[in-house]
Amino acid sequence: MKIAIDARAASHPQPGGFKTYTENLLRHLPDVMSGGDEIIGYFDRPCDLDLRQSRVLPVYLPLLGVALREQWSVPTQAHRDKVDVLHFPCSTGACFGRMPVVVTIHDMIGLNGPPPRLRAFSPKEKARRLGMWLYNRWAVRWAASSAARIITVSQFSAREIIRVLGVSPEKVDVIYSGVTDRFHPLSTAEANETVQNCYGVDHPYILAIGSADPRKNIASLVQMYAGLPALLRRQFHLVVIWTHGALAPSIQQVLNSLDVKDFVHFIPRVPDDDLVRFYNAATLFVFPSLAEGFGLPVLEAMACGTPVVASSLTSIPEVAGNAAELADPNDKDAFIEALTRVLTNPERRAVLAEAGLKRTGEFRWQHTAKMTLKAYEKAIESRV
Repeated sequence: MKIAIDARAASHPQPGGFKTYTENLLRHLPDVMSGGDEIIGYFDRPCDLDLRQSRVLPVYLPLLGVALREQWSVPTQAHRDKVDVLHFPCSTGACFGRMPVVVTIHDMIGLNGPPPRLRAFSPKEKARRLGMWLYNRWAVRWAASSAARIITVSQFSAREIIRVLGVSPEKVDVIYSGVTDRFHPLSTAEANETVQNCYGVDHPYILAIGSADPRKNIASLVQMYAGLPALLRRQFHLVVIWTHGALAPSIQQVLNSLDVKDFVHFIPRVPDDDLVRFYNAATLFVFPSLAEGFGLPVLEAMACGTPVVASSLTSIPEVAGNAAELADPNDKDAFIEALTRVLTNPERRAVLAEAGLKRTGEFRWQHTAKMTLKAYEKAIESRV
């Protein structure tokens, strides 16, 4: 079986779910393939991933380039390479092709939600994001309709895909993402040394991760943190690591209106190895997201032995199971109560930490790769 994967997300500097998913498929699929199977990765820029076969198919136009690459360059190259199946792992894909296509649709958030809020961005970035939003709304529908198989990452997302896109349930494979071995418990001294010496965080803290997406709900988290008892705020600071800092200025304004700015620390994007140390050194990881297709940071924190308080919405309870304290972030009082309950109870934190470590053993990339290979086989069989 000859497999081609649109691997552009793996070569991008911006961290996030698409990049993590694509990188780990490329790393782990070779481990579960038979001797006669091949993989070709199609990148849009040079990448240091160690693949036997890869091609760079660049994007030349600022707005139309992504669409032209996805709808023309990638499927054309796949035809030239005589592949048996072509996988688009980032929710959109070619609408027409001469070989079976598999598309991973991570969630329906872009289709269900309103247009993106763009006030925090430059005019050029506004145009790019709006253009991509419009393209994605069209491309995900057509890709789902034409694909031989659809992979998604949670049962919640599968139900939404079937409901919103009207595809047959028999066409959808639910394959959970995994957590890499990079995320694991470290000694307190090792974790604290990096966090304190390199980033200046020398106080016990609650950790959160922010991005350019308002659904991550960091503004509300700052408000909920301000609602904690003053003694807890003095005891536990709030640290927010940005994967993309576009919303940081507007959230700083929220922070300035509250009497907690001395207790909240915003840190720009950090390397993955340092992120592991931040997870390990945290007293608690908080994940107040309003919508997720999966919720990988919850598993990353659990894999580091860090107790988690998370949103009870969309796919997050499915991923967290009974290993996290869950609350509705739309109910600020309930979420504050959940934070207070865990922060004031060391025994509860220890129980959550142990349960989280056990929970992450159920989510491994090797299993994801094995099940993805089976989806490829089903896609090929459907076209025979």
